[in-house]
Amino acid sequence: MCIRDSYGTRRLRLARGYTVAHLAAKAGISGGHLSQLERGIYLPTRATAEAIAAALGVEVAELLEPVRT
Repeated sequence: MCIRDSYGTRRLRLARGYTVAHLAAKAGISGGHLSQLERGIYLPTRATAEAIAAALGVEVAELLEPVRT
């Protein structure tokens, strides 16, 4: 599983007006960890991906969809 900035996490976070700190708190992870996930430095565990998706109010699959430019 790969969640990258070009996929959905950052786009969805910004669309909701969430800061990294706010989304990280809602997902129960550190802001630094979320930032690294958004930049593609680390891959999330399934549990982390599910927590981020739940905090954003979306399905995990939406985090994996490529952004159409």
